[in-house]
Amino acid sequence: MKTSSLYPALLILSIISCLSDGISEDESKTLVRSSVPEIQQITYLIEKDPNDAILWQQRGILHYELQKYQEAIGDLKKSLTLDSSKLDVWHLLADSYLDDLQSRKALETMEYASSLFPDSIRSLLKLSEFQLILRQYNSALQSLSRIQSLDHDNADAFFMKGMVLKEVGDTLTSITQFQEATKMNPRMADAWINLGQLFEARNDPDAIRYYDAGLAVDRYNTHLLHAKAQFLGREGDVEAAKTLYGELINIDPLSAESYYDLGLLFLDQDSTVQAQQHFDLSLKINPMLARAYFYRGWTHEILEETEAARLDYQQALRLNKDDVDAEAGLERLGS
Repeated sequence: MKTSSLYPALLILSIISCLSDGISEDESKTLVRSSVPEIQQITYLIEKDPNDAILWQQRGILHYELQKYQEAIGDLKKSLTLDSSKLDVWHLLADSYLDDLQSRKALETMEYASSLFPDSIRSLLKLSEFQLILRQYNSALQSLSRIQSLDHDNADAFFMKGMVLKEVGDTLTSITQFQEATKMNPRMADAWINLGQLFEARNDPDAIRYYDAGLAVDRYNTHLLHAKAQFLGREGDVEAAKTLYGELINIDPLSAESYYDLGLLFLDQDSTVQAQQHFDLSLKINPMLARAYFYRGWTHEILEETEAARLDYQQALRLNKDDVDAEAGLERLGS
């Protein structure tokens, strides 16, 4: 693989050396044990040809999809010791570290990848995302400036700059970056949503214009519809919000968040039974939605269904031990 003269072979060797530390013999034995037929098949092939980087990569992908992140890390690192030229493997290794709550290693992996592929806009974008997660704002802006030196009109770079500047509190410049992003890519829903939220935070009546502008080019985008429905609810236009949530549910009947938000709107209107029904629906779709348990518990408490309320408050606390509202609910019930 050809590398830039700015990144000498010594750096590449140090990266590979770092990867080689990844799998001990005992760890390798652990990795091959699996009840998943697809993994068993690839493991059999690896045993036949342990120097095939693609096989290690394929097994790493399967482990990642099964959320077995440490196993994925081991396989992907092995793949890269055999062939360091696969950009997608570097990216998946970084994602595996991040999902395994090893954010520092995730960042280091993307730094390595960007040094190996200095002109890869995909890698620089991903690096900037990780830098933002770790609050390395200046480094993120440098990565994004590098992208714009390669592609001045890159919409994703404008969007990410907007995100970084929003995070550091530079609202005005953030807005200009999101606006530029929507000029380059009018279907960039997240940029329209961020613009709407930033203008709403300033109590600017133009906020809704940005949600509508995004929907004008992408009418059935569920993220935009949800953001506008939430905005309308916050503005007190409850009936319009309910109509939008109904449209959202028609598009995506498994949107737990839409049922949950509708439940909140019904609760605000003192329609307790309807609110409870919507919290029921949200929890059937997503039983890990902690706040839905709290609010359903509250509806049970209003309806004097004490035992059902207690059970929901307890479940809310199991999912979020810091839920002070659920704690207060249990205290009211004498639990």
